[in-house]
Amino acid sequence: MKMKLICFLIAAGLLTSCISAQAPITPTFTIPAPTITSTSIPTPTSTSTPTPAPIGGSGQLMIVIHNELEVVNADGSSSQTIISKQEFEKEFAPIPTKKGIPQWYSTVSPDGKKLLVLTCSMIGFECFNYKLYISDIDSQRVKTFQSYKAGLMQWSPDGDKILIRETNGNTGGVDIISAGDDFGKVTHLPVASSAFWSSDGKSVYYYNNEWFNIQSDGTGAQPLKCDLCSLASNPSNLVIAESPDGKWIAIGTTDGTVIIANSSNFNQFKLASVGSYVNQIYWSPDSQNLAVDVDTSSNQSDVIVLKVDGTVIEKLVHPQGANFIITCGWSPNSKQIDHLAIFSTDSGLYLHTIGQQPPFHLLSIDNHDLNCPIWLLASP
Repeated sequence: MKMKLICFLIAAGLLTSCISAQAPITPTFTIPAPTITSTSIPTPTSTSTPTPAPIGGSGQLMIVIHNELEVVNADGSSSQTIISKQEFEKEFAPIPTKKGIPQWYSTVSPDGKKLLVLTCSMIGFECFNYKLYISDIDSQRVKTFQSYKAGLMQWSPDGDKILIRETNGNTGGVDIISAGDDFGKVTHLPVASSAFWSSDGKSVYYYNNEWFNIQSDGTGAQPLKCDLCSLASNPSNLVIAESPDGKWIAIGTTDGTVIIANSSNFNQFKLASVGSYVNQIYWSPDSQNLAVDVDTSSNQSDVIVLKVDGTVIEKLVHPQGANFIITCGWSPNSKQIDHLAIFSTDSGLYLHTIGQQPPFHLLSIDNHDLNCPIWLLASP
């Protein structure tokens, strides 16, 4: 902190007398001696700049935590239980086995009206007897599948469909399960090694030797004219994300390059570098920024925030003791990123306000229960 040095200037006044007379008079001047006042100048002291307090958010988030569905205020003030642990585990029970520990993975649809629950029995480090549920929040409709194993399961932005594909670059079938009026109907898409929703949820980008865009009903597959994509060292592992306004497509590569291209003309593009393997890309709702999940090393992951022109804005600060942080998404006003920080013994849900540090701790979460929240636009 800069110290202001205040100096006092003492001025001596000069008294001049003017006398008029008829005869010459030798003037006499009396100059008073200046009075000097001793002034004490304060000694500068070092003052440390205070660390800004973490900033909470406004609004509410919905999350499955400890097998309870809860609504949490973004400022951390209170929470409300929507489905209790007892109700949740009764409704979404893993298939019984003689051995094994029941496991649940759950995610809420973006509109806050539906649940996707994957269950299994953990034996050692492997899961067996997978069971997949799709349910309304009020459990009025519940669809059960017993043929889907672990993989990427992604809700469409409108909350009406679920995209299911294998992970780790494995080439396999891609399915879309309806969560709308025809609850539970399955649409099979072409074989692909990567697949992601468009911003409006009406189509899917998938990779099979090159990138394609296909309607969510499985019709109208069209290749993307992306010459840059073929330059990637392992294009089958690319991540792709369309901006909410539909004007931009961001593609993350295995070497840490992010291509931000015009969706109608891939020859108009910007490049950004985030240093290492790109796991996921999340556009802010205003389409101005991107949060990029990066595997920095075998024992650390980071989140890098980019502008739409590829400029790096900041790297999210790790809470003390956490090596891994995972992006969950953006607040509706595009000012905050909610993310999971993974510690050696447990985890936490944090809110990060762009341009502010440190992150705001909202919830503590068990490491086996890593479920991201969704922001509610209205009360549940």
